[in-house]
Amino acid sequence: MSRFNDPRRRDSLTQTLEIAPSRVAVCEYSATQTVFFRELNGRREFPLTVGLFEATTIDRACRRVPSPRPLTHELVAQTVEALGGSFVDVLIDRLEGRVFYAKIRINQNGKIVLLDARPSDAVAIALSRRPPLKILISRSVFEQALEFPAPIPPRFR
Repeated sequence: MSRFNDPRRRDSLTQTLEIAPSRVAVCEYSATQTVFFRELNGRREFPLTVGLFEATTIDRACRRVPSPRPLTHELVAQTVEALGGSFVDVLIDRLEGRVFYAKIRINQNGKIVLLDARPSDAVAIALSRRPPLKILISRSVFEQALEFPAPIPPRFR
């Protein structure tokens, strides 16, 4: 039995919030960038540190800028769909230190399959689908993340 099919696991999914990227902060002087996520229909937001490529990919997806060739997240999405899977949503379900963990939920012939993913990759896939997938976060992870200060780029320290 997959962890998602466990009734206790399903109950924990009711303790989630839907979020969306609110802004992407790219700093050419830093190897790490910041994507800010805001609760849907709310004002609270938290920062998620990602690499330059991931930040650029999420920014392009938010602005619906097409790529001339499939990027890695698009290739993964096309592969899942070509194999008969359909995306359900993305769940940021764990936080250890300042490292977030996510799952991509896929329906494969009526069974939910969970793929472990970096949140930045999961979000890029979610935003690339039409319509975009829901991006969910565990309430407890969200509350912890709200305590993170926004990173200050090296140039401004």
